[in-house]
Amino acid sequence: MHMSLSVISDLTTHNPFPLAQTAYVACRYSTHAIKAGNVSNFETYDVAVPSWMERAQPKRIAEYLAGRYCAQQALRQLLGQPSAVGAAADRSPIWPPGVCGAITHHDGFAAAIASHQSQHAGIGIDCEHVFSSQHKPRLEARLFTADELTRIEACSANTAQRAQLVTAIFSAKESLFKALYPRNQSFIGFHDYAFTHIRGQQLDFTPAANLQSNAGSYPSLSVQYRRINDLVMTAVALNCSTATASPQSTLVPSCAINA
Repeated sequence: MHMSLSVISDLTTHNPFPLAQTAYVACRYSTHAIKAGNVSNFETYDVAVPSWMERAQPKRIAEYLAGRYCAQQALRQLLGQPSAVGAAADRSPIWPPGVCGAITHHDGFAAAIASHQSQHAGIGIDCEHVFSSQHKPRLEARLFTADELTRIEACSANTAQRAQLVTAIFSAKESLFKALYPRNQSFIGFHDYAFTHIRGQQLDFTPAANLQSNAGSYPSLSVQYRRINDLVMTAVALNCSTATASPQSTLVPSCAINA
């Protein structure tokens, strides 16, 4: 396959998360060679063009192309053969039968992860630039509950550490949604899972009261996070037997944050 460095570059299969039996691919991407509505690069990377893409702006074209390309390369690793990743009506990825996966992209970086459903019931990843320490409290109130904000304050020794933790929790909730949505086909909001605990590079979450009556579908979950240069990445994998992630311990906040 021909690789055009003008759009996609720096492909890597190094998975920053210790998730067994997963295939991971990441890359850098650029919008410089793309014009609005120009989908000619999709053929180069053997990625199918959705009908709405011809109306898209260069940023959306580049991030979609990079994300889907990473996903198809992850499937090549996992399955040993090329496999396409489609797009549902809501534009979420359609993975091959027996496979779960997730895609993330942000400001020139894209990644995808895939696994057999016999190994993981669901999987989610996300990446975000570290939020500015000057982000507005009104935005935080939309994203977090009062109890979560109290825990964030308790676990933050300075503004830089607080910004990283806020970013990690935000990203973790995005990863939770990506892991849970394909299984439950139901949208969850930022207040539907509450941050309860941090242990090193792991964040623990419990479902809000409105989800607790359906604990089998919405269990307590733990999300891993990593700081990679100016990005925060998060990942969660659901076990098949219990549909939960790694077990949690006490829910008393611990403030060992790896900055």
